[in-house]
Amino acid sequence: MRRILSLFLALHWMIVFAALATLCAFDRQGGFPVVLNAIGVTAPSGLSGFMAGQSVSIFFAAGFGLVAVLFLWTLLTAFFEDEASSGTDEVARLAFGSAIGMVTILFLTCALAAVHGFYAIVALELAALAGSWLAISAEKRMLEQLRPARGEPARNAARLMALGAAHNSLLRRLQSQIMHEGRPG
Repeated sequence: MRRILSLFLALHWMIVFAALATLCAFDRQGGFPVVLNAIGVTAPSGLSGFMAGQSVSIFFAAGFGLVAVLFLWTLLTAFFEDEASSGTDEVARLAFGSAIGMVTILFLTCALAAVHGFYAIVALELAALAGSWLAISAEKRMLEQLRPARGEPARNAARLMALGAAHNSLLRRLQSQIMHEGRPG
């Protein structure tokens, strides 16, 4: 059974971080204002020369690009993974950790640049990442509970035999009751 939620969440976050990386990389003016505009914060007019330079934009483009690649890796791992493997979880942990690291760096940069109004947006982004990680973890646990245990074939066979016997017994009861009611008394 495929992990559908993991696939779509990895695809979503890959697109989000790839879009942020693209905006940072291809901005003609460069600098930190494009990063702020990409997340929905208006950049203040009095940013220092370092914050308005292209080095900050290039750093964020590289960081967001790396996170996008990690989510692409998560997507591919979840798509091609067999049921017994747990490779998706390891890659997803790395991708979400890197994403939270980049959002934290963005938070610190906003604090150093004295940007106002970024707390709520960064908190919302962190909450969305945490919620996505919890959803992927919950999906993994649910699939593990549905998957039969590998080391207990006798228990699985006994369970299937008991279900079959209960099903046959129920069918016999229904059949005898139908035949009993169908006779004229």
